[in-house]
Amino acid sequence: MPDGSAFTLGSTNTATRTTTLTNGPDEAPGYSVPALKITTQGSAQAIRATSNSSSSGAIGVLGSCSAGTGVVGSGKNGVVAHGGEAGVVGNGEVGVQGNGRGVGVHGKATSSAGTGVLAESTTGWAGAFVGRVYVSRDFIVLGAKSAAVAHPDGSHRALYCMESPESWFEDFGRARLARGRVFVKLEGVFAALVRLDEYHVFLTAEGDCNGLYVHRTSRSGFEVRERQGGRSDTPFSYRIVAKRKDVRGQRLARVKLPTPAKAARMRR
Repeated sequence: MPDGSAFTLGSTNTATRTTTLTNGPDEAPGYSVPALKITTQGSAQAIRATSNSSSSGAIGVLGSCSAGTGVVGSGKNGVVAHGGEAGVVGNGEVGVQGNGRGVGVHGKATSSAGTGVLAESTTGWAGAFVGRVYVSRDFIVLGAKSAAVAHPDGSHRALYCMESPESWFEDFGRARLARGRVFVKLEGVFAALVRLDEYHVFLTAEGDCNGLYVHRTSRSGFEVRERQGGRSDTPFSYRIVAKRKDVRGQRLARVKLPTPAKAARMRR
């Protein structure tokens, strides 16, 4: 072992069978030396930790730091962890387990072609989230998007999202004619989120009349009239469809898949 230029080997605690490594002298002013530094050549493994214990509490590598980072991995594959059977933490063998007051597991890609976190499964679920999920940018799915809704028979049934070539928001409501006409005001909260220069209104009469039509639209609402000069007080329902204001939503835009996703798709 080195003579202390990189680390100092402490005494072994026979009660817990652990060995303590303490920081040695600095290699250069302003730089701290790690407790343990190992450099290898070629394809050799710098550190390999194996636990042969059958105990559920056995750990191959444990990184802990009171203020910094427990474990940092860098390279083509920064950290690779293999578990036996995939399962909920505590009920199975887990490849990677992250616990933190702020972030449990953080994955970051440093290039535009990289992927922060890649989860893959050939037989089960690639990922499972128990709790709310937040996505700050675009969300792209190759398969169907559905909600699993609890059914009275005890099962869960899939209800699928409707898809559109562009990004639209829609709203629904009811109103009633007064002597053959009415102006329906857009709800302010909804109007603030959509483009009001052009939107669509679909009408469904809920009573006998000569028919309905949209006489005019504006940024504040739309006017509905009865056809053929009718003057009834017929109730009706409406559906408004308007383009989302905060995103461009290019029509049928081409999607470039990340490299790991394309590779995983080819293996199916």
